[in-house]
Amino acid sequence: MPEAVQHRLTSLVAFAGFFVSLSISPFYNFDGVLLVKVMALSIFGLSILGILIDQRKKIVPAVNKKLVVTSVFFIVWMTLVLFFSGSKITQQFWGVFGRNTGFITYFCLTVILVSSSLLGQAENRRKVVSYFLITSYFVTAYCVIQLTGNDPIHWSEMRTFATLGNVNFLSAFLGLAAVVTINVHVLNKAQKNYLRIANLLLCILNLYVIKTTNSIQGLMVFAAGSILTAFMFLKYEKNISKFWQTAYLSLALTSFIFTSLALFNKGPLARFIFQESIVLRGDYMHEIGR
Repeated sequence: MPEAVQHRLTSLVAFAGFFVSLSISPFYNFDGVLLVKVMALSIFGLSILGILIDQRKKIVPAVNKKLVVTSVFFIVWMTLVLFFSGSKITQQFWGVFGRNTGFITYFCLTVILVSSSLLGQAENRRKVVSYFLITSYFVTAYCVIQLTGNDPIHWSEMRTFATLGNVNFLSAFLGLAAVVTINVHVLNKAQKNYLRIANLLLCILNLYVIKTTNSIQGLMVFAAGSILTAFMFLKYEKNISKFWQTAYLSLALTSFIFTSLALFNKGPLARFIFQESIVLRGDYMHEIGR
């Protein structure tokens, strides 16, 4: 693709994550979090779709064919459900109240996913990661404000959820932010030591905030990311033998199996991972599907 088009796509993808994550409108909507996020996501997602359509002849040779086929299948499947499931089309299009994860949300996220795969230059990918980290700094700062009881917004429920509106969303976001921060800054020997220490302290703060939410999602995301980070280190470190790589991979696979069992309240890790909300989510999906 032309460099100008790649630059435009990179900016839109980076800004989308920043604005969607931080956008709130508590003084104008009954739902002061998710509605404005859906609006922002739709604006960025459809803008990116316009570029993809306009540049389709140059994009087709560069795009990942398997990703496109999977994405098209996903969108077609959502469309069939939208019209033939028997539920209200408006509710399916926008999503249920308090979630708003309907057709338009997943459609725009899929568009952003495909466009992200086209950011071939390392500089473009670094820009997206940089904006993600900047977003995490704002989110963490707001978490500290809420934890100290100084939130200027009088939410209906005063809990630590920052601009994400849900403790599970926040927990998962901070878990991902901690993994990225460790990889980009803490383990980066090119960084100055005081910056590496500062970012390490930031990761610890994020993990503390995750603990206060009582949501296991962030810890699971952080654990999975840390395991992947260690595996990549073992894979590309020349002085480490294949034996240790295989041993680590076997240990990681075993951990994955026990964690999967724990989600169903089975196995030795169940008492650490299983939460009642998992059962409630299953009951909720069952009732929606009836």
